[in-house]
Amino acid sequence: MPTPLPIERAEVEITDPKLKAAIDDAILRGVAWLKARQLSTGAWPALGDLTPYPGGSGKIHDDQPELSALALLALLKCGVPPTDPCVAKGFSWIQKQEFGVTGGYGPAIVLLVIDAKYAPKESIANKKNQGRKPSKPKPPQASP
Repeated sequence: MPTPLPIERAEVEITDPKLKAAIDDAILRGVAWLKARQLSTGAWPALGDLTPYPGGSGKIHDDQPELSALALLALLKCGVPPTDPCVAKGFSWIQKQEFGVTGGYGPAIVLLVIDAKYAPKESIANKKNQGRKPSKPKPPQASP
């Protein structure tokens, strides 16, 4: 069995150990599934005969950067480090692509991936803040 990734759960605290183990296992299987489907180019393929979007025409091509960006985002959000060879290879491929060709959400997804790769971890995951309720915002002071 692969070594568990350091998974952060800032939004929800899971106290049931069986549920936590099941979630961690599902994440590990999903990461393995994505890694196994990466092409030798560093991209991820389309998933069958899907159209680009509801109402769109044509087939999704294997060279659409949006698909690979989504795969990279999923890997990074599941705790795979940016230094992982699979992620590095995917980023190398993404950097060579043109975005906006499909007129879709490609550039936005790539920005999310860049944020996931380079942004510092949020302080909400800090242990000393766990279990603490956020303070209420103070009303603005009236000017004299």
